[in-house]
Amino acid sequence: MHLAASINLSRISSLGLLVVALTAVGCPGDQAGRHCSAVISPAPRPTGEALFLTHCARCHGESGDGHGPAAASLKTQPRPFSSGIFKFTSTAGMPSDPDLFQTLTMGIAGTQMTSFSKLDTASRWALVRQVKRLTVNLRPVADEHEARRRFGNSLQDVIRREGKLFARVNLFAQRGTGTRVVVPQPPPLSEALLAIGEEAYMGEGGCFNCHGYEGNGEGPRALGLKDDITNQAILPTDFTRGVFKRGSSLRELYLRVTTGIPGTPMPSTELTPRQRWGLAYYLRTFSAERK
Repeated sequence: MHLAASINLSRISSLGLLVVALTAVGCPGDQAGRHCSAVISPAPRPTGEALFLTHCARCHGESGDGHGPAAASLKTQPRPFSSGIFKFTSTAGMPSDPDLFQTLTMGIAGTQMTSFSKLDTASRWALVRQVKRLTVNLRPVADEHEARRRFGNSLQDVIRREGKLFARVNLFAQRGTGTRVVVPQPPPLSEALLAIGEEAYMGEGGCFNCHGYEGNGEGPRALGLKDDITNQAILPTDFTRGVFKRGSSLRELYLRVTTGIPGTPMPSTELTPRQRWGLAYYLRTFSAERK
């Protein structure tokens, strides 16, 4: 009795609620008050679709068409997933799952695409799978038989729109992940390597044309650049700010120099690996000189 009396009222209240919950959830009515092995089940995890509607649809649209209610007000318009063209990849072609996961985790600097690192890992992977499910393209077909014959496992379904039949084809299933770009170990920084990078920037790489001689984004061809998918005007990155859309690590800069940014005037390159490393180091000097 003395022990029971020492239990504070709040704890009694909590225990009472737990008993009520167990009785209501796990015990049939005719067994209430008897032995019951009810287990409290955790709340189900939100699906990738639910997470996308909560966190992404406002900009990207519920179907991933890029026309969410907030899209028109954004500085950088979201691309429709149906294009199958993603800006930041470590592959030549469709991005890998880790590429999509990294974009969700890091966000894209200088845009309204924020980091979702506050979401737990499982939720971010669920979003990756949902983005892939929404990456579909419409192809006209005569009937469902033709759709199945032409597109096989990449066919999601067949829909009718304005009296015509279209196959909804998943581009990840159809194309597969692109060939991974092999990133070798970076050589140590040296004056000779920086000179190679500067030469590539001003010469063979042609980077100065858009990004400017001083790396400030004011090159002779900087005006009039557009995104190939959204047709939106875009500006070259100002390297003097030290803000790179995918981060300033040497590996990321090497990848951007190698793959370019698909769907933009930023092309892939045929520079040698040593030229790419030199260029990666050189790009970082524009902001370092101003610190």
